[in-house]
Amino acid sequence: MKELLASDLATKVLSIGITAVAWGFFEGFKYVVISDKINKRYPPKNLWLNPGAIACGLFCLLIHGLVGATPDALVEAVTVFIM
Repeated sequence: MKELLASDLATKVLSIGITAVAWGFFEGFKYVVISDKINKRYPPKNLWLNPGAIACGLFCLLIHGLVGATPDALVEAVTVFIM
């Protein structure tokens, strides 16, 4: 990471972009698999109350919420959860 941050702007942007896309894909894939397993165990009775999606959303808030619990982060987390 030190070498990356010492490089020029184009390399930084490209490297961080590749990392974000790969990380986002694999994290999203993981949540889809977990959600599918929860939905097979507890089949959703309502389109809006999907237990797999709700559990993964809460799990994501729990994991990413450990980074910092500021008022702005709380508002952002609740907004993203609702979306």
